[in-house]
Amino acid sequence: MTGFRLSELVVCGTQKQEARISFGAGCNILTGPSNSGKSYIVECIDFILGGETIPGEDIEESKGYDVAFLEIVTYDGVALTLERSLSGGDIRIYESLYADRSNVTPRILSAESQTKKNETLSAFLLRLMSIQDVKVRTNASGGLGNLTFRMISHLFVVDETSIIAKKRSPVRLVTGFAKTSSERAFNYLLTGQDDHTIITLPDPNEQKANRQGRKELYDELIVALEKRVEGVGMDDVRARLAEVDELISRTTQSLSAKTATIHQYQLSRQAAFEAQHTAESRLIVIAELIHRFELLKQHYGSDLERLEFISEGEFYFDQLIVMNCPVCGASLENHSGHKLTSDQEDALGSVQNACRAEGDKIRTHLADLGQTIQSLVAEREGVEAISKKSRAEIDRLDNVLADEVRPTFESERVELDGMVERRKTLSDVENAFASLESYRSARATLDDRQRLEKTTYAGLDITAARALCDVIQDLLREWKFIRAREIVEFNATKMDIVVAGKHRQSNGKGLRGFLHGAFTLGLMRYCRTRDLPHAGFIILDSPITSYREGKTDEAEEEATPEVQSAFWDHLAQLPANEQVIVVENKEPTESAKASAHYVHFFGPKSIDGRRGFFPGKSA
Repeated sequence: MTGFRLSELVVCGTQKQEARISFGAGCNILTGPSNSGKSYIVECIDFILGGETIPGEDIEESKGYDVAFLEIVTYDGVALTLERSLSGGDIRIYESLYADRSNVTPRILSAESQTKKNETLSAFLLRLMSIQDVKVRTNASGGLGNLTFRMISHLFVVDETSIIAKKRSPVRLVTGFAKTSSERAFNYLLTGQDDHTIITLPDPNEQKANRQGRKELYDELIVALEKRVEGVGMDDVRARLAEVDELISRTTQSLSAKTATIHQYQLSRQAAFEAQHTAESRLIVIAELIHRFELLKQHYGSDLERLEFISEGEFYFDQLIVMNCPVCGASLENHSGHKLTSDQEDALGSVQNACRAEGDKIRTHLADLGQTIQSLVAEREGVEAISKKSRAEIDRLDNVLADEVRPTFESERVELDGMVERRKTLSDVENAFASLESYRSARATLDDRQRLEKTTYAGLDITAARALCDVIQDLLREWKFIRAREIVEFNATKMDIVVAGKHRQSNGKGLRGFLHGAFTLGLMRYCRTRDLPHAGFIILDSPITSYREGKTDEAEEEATPEVQSAFWDHLAQLPANEQVIVVENKEPTESAKASAHYVHFFGPKSIDGRRGFFPGKSA
């Protein structure tokens, strides 16, 4: 696999702490507020790769830094480090990682693309892309020149100004080369064929067949749309849309009010339910306590009965008949063997006293227990009343919700669903009118081109451009930007894409930047999947953020949140041989953060994390 990816950028200076950032294979996302050094990183990378603009001349934090290093890794696994002074000049190259550069001897690469003095940086980078001795046409007269890396570098590194530029093709260079060179270099990337021999126009019959096929496609789309809008007036559709929008607004407000009412009733019901639940729980506790206390009362009663039995035993013994000893005939009371001692008589008296004392104590407990049971019974009556009242309140609220509030809420919700569906139908008809006008215009343009196209040299390869548009089309559908039947075309005159019948440059700057990013990513995917020359990486500076400080008040139309989320999630799943570095003010989705190589700058005043590219001063 040809090409290379960026691995690390390091900026150094005397008595300055290194400023560095690393990049991984696949998707890289760098976010943060303005003035945190994001665009400086893009400028540095472009400068090391042969750019002429010295980065950060107006950035205070960059003062004192005088040399920049860019570590790159080829897709064959070879590590290389490029070094360039931030004042300009030639480039040193180390055939090693940045950390190991002191162990190897560097060689010099000239920053000039066309020179015979030394090996050039341009030739070296092109060799990494398997490009050597490629010729491109430089003017309408057929003049040829060598392809240089700077002729195509803008297709890989897109800064924040270029990405939203109005009336500027993403194919053509802003300065430095004629538009012919840029267009022919772009055509080489699409086809792998250079201009070392002047290529004539394709066979007229092939051109005619290709144009006829496009005309038939437009005719088919136009007929289908005409049937769809037959018998319907555009003004009537717009009036009905306005009417439906007004009805939707009123119904939505009414539903919001009813939702608040339902919520309030639900809160009241919840409070009543909790009160009932608390009361029922207390009733269970009271019932259990009364049950246990009744058992205790029975035990106390049994204890009293036993004590009374013991106390009454003496009475029954006194009632026994006095008997004489059957042996000696003497009275048993005077019989020494059976006569109680004084200690035994005292003991018998102590037992009787103890029984009477214990009985008094148990009677006291029984009195306390009776009062407790009476208190619990009284509490039970009060709690039962609370439970009954709460149950009644719940039933009342349920009846209000079921009989009064919810029926009207459900009927209005059904009405709103119908209105939304009706609006969708009307909106589809309105879009059909817009698409019909766009397709008719494109169809008429094909007839005009048939009469005007005439040149000596071959222009852009139409088949390759169509294949590129298919790739971009698939990306935009995956990002949910266009529907299944909407297509992407390439305008060879403006050297730019036309999405769903609308030129990219005709959009607001937010969507211009977004579609520029789609074009750049689509070109890399087109080349990588066909084994055609490409650097193997792209940098997109602010493809989503539309606001540019200090610019005009031009409309800042941008992709919808749904499209932005699909964009981030798709980028995060890029294969390892397609490196994308996105620099943005806006944050990606959580899944993109987890899957991509994600770095966030918190800003120069933050104390939460990394402030920016340059090391911050200690707080």
